[in-house]
Amino acid sequence: MLAPDLYKLGLNKGEAEIYACLLQFGDNSASEIARKTNIGRTNVYEYANALMKKGLISQYERKNKIFFRAEEPRHLRPIVDAKIREIKELDAVYSTLLPRLEDFFNRNVSRPVINFYVGEAGFEEIMSVIYEQNEDADIFLLTADLDNYEPPQPKYRNQILRKQIFTTLFANSGNITEFNKRDLRELRKTLLVGKTKLEIKQDMLIFEDTIIFGNLARESFSATMMKDSAFARLLKDLLANIS
Repeated sequence: MLAPDLYKLGLNKGEAEIYACLLQFGDNSASEIARKTNIGRTNVYEYANALMKKGLISQYERKNKIFFRAEEPRHLRPIVDAKIREIKELDAVYSTLLPRLEDFFNRNVSRPVINFYVGEAGFEEIMSVIYEQNEDADIFLLTADLDNYEPPQPKYRNQILRKQIFTTLFANSGNITEFNKRDLRELRKTLLVGKTKLEIKQDMLIFEDTIIFGNLARESFSATMMKDSAFARLLKDLLANIS
């Protein structure tokens, strides 16, 4: 069972099987290795040569017959280090290339980009998008009842203050007096709007080119995020006129 793990570390399948065989069964000839691993004898020599170059096995002659021996597993370290470097280089290329790829994508894709988020993980991801990744200074937030409104968690307060993110909060009902008392220090403006003017049936957030709607309460979070510049701009203009 060692071979699959050795393969993950960076050996190819044949190398992993032969090194595992020698570790488990001790010194063996090419014929014995072939029998135990089902690798052709000619291929055994090919893989063995590669393993010797890596310092993982050695060979010796006894009674005119070549035997192979496993060397210390610590010799796997350079292989693992090379794999780590490769992954880091790949990550660096990805990080550098991603903004360009997204730019091409956003320029050439006219349809809205839609994603769905649920549960605790979804809530945390959306909050991060709103308060950490968002570069827009203004947020429009709609909730049916102010009594059900959940303000941003304390851990996002520094981001809100640093970026001076201002929230315009719309609701159809609730004790607006208590909200208005805290509006200034919360960088917020709270408004009650009649249902005939704007009926709010579900929570909604609009910022940048993004609209998030659904149930935004942490305990029962379930939301859809749609990126559509034209639609977001239209909603912002309509809400600005109401406020």
